[in-house]
Amino acid sequence: MPRRWPTTFALFWGTVGLATLLGLVVWLMPPIVPAPNTVSASPLPPAPHHLAKPSQTSPPPGSRALSSANAFAAIDYQPFLSSLQSEAKSLGLTLVLPRSSYAGTSLEENYISGQVLTLVFNNMLVMESKTPLISYYRPLSTAAASLSSGATATWEWIPGEGGPPYRLNFLLDGTYVEMRLFSPPLIDTLSTAVRIANQFQPLGANGGAANG
Repeated sequence: MPRRWPTTFALFWGTVGLATLLGLVVWLMPPIVPAPNTVSASPLPPAPHHLAKPSQTSPPPGSRALSSANAFAAIDYQPFLSSLQSEAKSLGLTLVLPRSSYAGTSLEENYISGQVLTLVFNNMLVMESKTPLISYYRPLSTAAASLSSGATATWEWIPGEGGPPYRLNFLLDGTYVEMRLFSPPLIDTLSTAVRIANQFQPLGANGGAANG
């Protein structure tokens, strides 16, 4: 029978050489480290939500800083009354607005995006919808609060999404509301947000609160 030793040795050393080469390649490659589980980047199930336009996630340029006094004053919606009523009607939405807020507060713009009505004030952003407003990111911290209407509000901290990281969410007269305070000029705290939220009432035909 023919001798097979040369062939066997060749296969053996060929296998050893290939294994050595693969080991060297693996050793030279950088280690694979699992990406950190960043909670703020975990998307929630799809839900209606409007992200404010980039230019409207911070105080509008030239906004006048509010007085540090705690006095509240009535907000005049008359210049926007027609468009507010028209947009709320097109969405089948019961529009709720703060009848008063910190002195100097004024509405500067309102527009519809999808099923959400956005109100841009000079010191805060308010979004309203018939369906829950849920962020694409999970809040890193939440706190519950009670409004004078008896409604329960949720104070959320969602950094990294753009715009004010804190927002107050509540349901009033069938309307879901999300409010974000611009800081400055306002102090972005739960107590400040609740104080303003307590002023929300349905919009009346004359541009004021329905309940006077």
